[in-house]
Amino acid sequence: MHIMNIMKKGFTLLELLIGMSVFAIVAASVYSSLYLGVKVWKQEENLDQMMQEAVLSLKVMERALRCAFLNPENEKISFVGLGERIDFFSTSPEGGIEKVAFYLRPNEGDNSFSLLRSKVMYTRLDDEEAPREEVINTKIRELKLKYFSKDENIWHEIWPEELILPQEVSIEVNFAPAFEKSGSFDLVKYINIPMANIMDLTHDEESQ
Repeated sequence: MHIMNIMKKGFTLLELLIGMSVFAIVAASVYSSLYLGVKVWKQEENLDQMMQEAVLSLKVMERALRCAFLNPENEKISFVGLGERIDFFSTSPEGGIEKVAFYLRPNEGDNSFSLLRSKVMYTRLDDEEAPREEVINTKIRELKLKYFSKDENIWHEIWPEELILPQEVSIEVNFAPAFEKSGSFDLVKYINIPMANIMDLTHDEESQ
């Protein structure tokens, strides 16, 4: 009978307040865990996407550089290698000739850069089309290019000879998302230029 009376009276104000407080603490804890989990998942997803874009960017540069060429008898076909820019002639996938340049352009609003590619297509060396500019990547913090000379056995930060190809180009890029500076990472790619080795073999045969 006593128990029935208590149940009829219901909960006291204190009991309700305690119950609501416990529920609020549990709910806040669950929400905090979910929010943190979603935030980490989104960051990991963004980093994965950025890594894929970064690898693709280096592949674009690699494809062009591996087709780089020179003609010693034509001074118009040159190779200019700087610390953050590279200009050279390359054969296009369609079999034509193109002058290619990779370089950085500052992004507005932060300290990052965009990596751009400029291409000029040639039907003949004296008949060029208008240059076409394309954004390759928008999340660059730093780009370092170096050029290997087989004869000197050293790496140059600036390639010293426009009419000679380096045997290898080193590309070091620091990528970082705008939302998380600590999430930056580096990729390094060493690209061999086949035409440089062919020219060396030809030169060696002629000198013998």
